[in-house]
Amino acid sequence: MRRSKNDAEKTKQLLVQAACEVFYREGVARATLEQIAREAGLTRGALYWHFNNKVDILDELFQWIMPNVDVLQTNMLVWPTECYWDNLIAHFMEFFQELQEDSSFRKFFIVMHLKCEMTESNAQVIELLRKYELIWERQVEGVISMAVSKKVLSEQTDVVLTSKLFRSHLLGITVVFLGDVEEKGLTETNYQVAIVQLQHMLRVLKDHTILKQGTISTL
Repeated sequence: MRRSKNDAEKTKQLLVQAACEVFYREGVARATLEQIAREAGLTRGALYWHFNNKVDILDELFQWIMPNVDVLQTNMLVWPTECYWDNLIAHFMEFFQELQEDSSFRKFFIVMHLKCEMTESNAQVIELLRKYELIWERQVEGVISMAVSKKVLSEQTDVVLTSKLFRSHLLGITVVFLGDVEEKGLTETNYQVAIVQLQHMLRVLKDHTILKQGTISTL
């Protein structure tokens, strides 16, 4: 029984890996379950044993690529106040390093940001993406709230607006980096540019926080 369960898990993993390749190559809207099964070297029957549709596969893909989705919130609880922001910068530098070095990780984010078409036929996929976006929004708000509670940021910081600014800048840096990878391939220069932009963005955000009155603080 244990062996059969292990075999089933390996098959499921194979299908998820194959789906990442097909979504990357075809885009989510154009990808088919038949293509995914063929990429994995399996029958459609084997695929349907594990998944009902592309949305199920994409959800599993999220969990495969990001199994520790709450790791940021867990880590920040133990970061000392004096190095909280430096640790935050280091955390996101590791994210870009993984984008640079891990092809599956990188392809997943290319699919999410560049190949997940916002069409009516993709409505369920878009709904799934929104679910994970909401998780990310809560995480970032938690990061900013913790920075306020540790007095790293002003107690008058507008957490919601500062979080939106944080997310929008990080998204922009990520999408530009991934777009450059798609257009020009992996280069050390593009990676270093992304790291410099990230460091600059987070340092500016710390020193010029949006306050509740709608003004900008200068620390």
